[in-house]
Amino acid sequence: MKLSKKGIIVDAEAFHKFVNINHRDSKPVHQCIEKGKLKLVYGDDEKSKNEIKRDSRMIDILRRLAKDGAVYQANSQEKKKEIDDNERVINGEKLESNDTHIIAIALVEKNSRLLFSVSGGDRKLHKDFTNPKIVKNPRGKVYQEYSKKHLSLLPR
Repeated sequence: MKLSKKGIIVDAEAFHKFVNINHRDSKPVHQCIEKGKLKLVYGDDEKSKNEIKRDSRMIDILRRLAKDGAVYQANSQEKKKEIDDNERVINGEKLESNDTHIIAIALVEKNSRLLFSVSGGDRKLHKDFTNPKIVKNPRGKVYQEYSKKHLSLLPR
């Protein structure tokens, strides 16, 4: 089953900010999720699961959102393996980041082209995620902070 609503992927480096639902940067995202305009998306691969397991607060958020039907698990394991087997090359472009699990989610779920990250965070991942040769139709976008530019990325 495919994701029918817009989805957001959370980079593990941003878990600390995302789990604080009253944080200035994450609050608008949580409001979109609560209004049913956005779903939290994670992958079924081991790396995604292990990153979540390391943060009990993220597990709690996932459980709470799952009760409301606001979580979606993408079938990204095979795509991640394919990317890794291809030496992290997609459409002739070599990934700069080691976050093949996040790129795989975006590639298998066209509605999950929004990444929640931190300002000045994993620049290599941001570059890969927004590279139109890697993530296209639609392009990947990165939400990092409470600003007019970033708020415009969220569904209204």
